[in-house]
Amino acid sequence: MVCTVTAPTSCPDPAPTYADVAPIFEQRCASCHSGEEGGPWPLKDYEHISDWQDVVRAEVLTCAMPPADSDVTIPDDERLRILTWIRCGLPK
Repeated sequence: MVCTVTAPTSCPDPAPTYADVAPIFEQRCASCHSGEEGGPWPLKDYEHISDWQDVVRAEVLTCAMPPADSDVTIPDDERLRILTWIRCGLPK
């Protein structure tokens, strides 16, 4: 997959909120990042995601996640929504 998303340099008004990105994490990430023993760190609620925001940003921006051998993809518009939400300070 070619990664074409770029990091936003400003925050739109209104800023996206957790409600805008939560479905993306639920649909695209939680199948692996559930927090179950032996799995990767969880991405199942606001606190988990905000704790890992720097890693999430890097992985989403470089298209490193989900892995290429996964059946899951994240379209660029959803990647941009996550990146914008992080850029705006993770509004609840």
